[in-house]
Amino acid sequence: MENNSVQEKITELLENRKFSDLRKLLEDINSTDLSLLLNDLSVENMVLTFRLLSKDQAAETFSYMEPELQEKLILSLTDKELKEVVDELFMDDTVDLIEEMPSNVVKRILRTIPSQERQIVNEFLKYPSDSARKYYDK
Repeated sequence: MENNSVQEKITELLENRKFSDLRKLLEDINSTDLSLLLNDLSVENMVLTFRLLSKDQAAETFSYMEPELQEKLILSLTDKELKEVVDELFMDDTVDLIEEMPSNVVKRILRTIPSQERQIVNEFLKYPSDSARKYYDK
């Protein structure tokens, strides 16, 4: 199936609220292609579709998304959902994400990361050791 027909199928399944069928369809799409497909959906449909992915598939797909799309998604996710995504990311993907996001989004991401991991993130980012703590405490 080419991307246009897959995108149309996703949109159709969303419109008809056939979420279990959509979940099955999404399982067979690789994460790189999914990140491209999500980019072409409305924000509402992107979020709905993303929420249907397994934790592993969601994290992998998220890591392939363009920063602008990641930001839109982060702003649409609950804190719990964001934590689940960030928890599944590899540390280097988390660091890359933080480097690409505006400060208000970074603050939200950092709040989801346990303090020991924030210290590691700071080391990767070469931030002062207490900088993520400052974001977290606000």
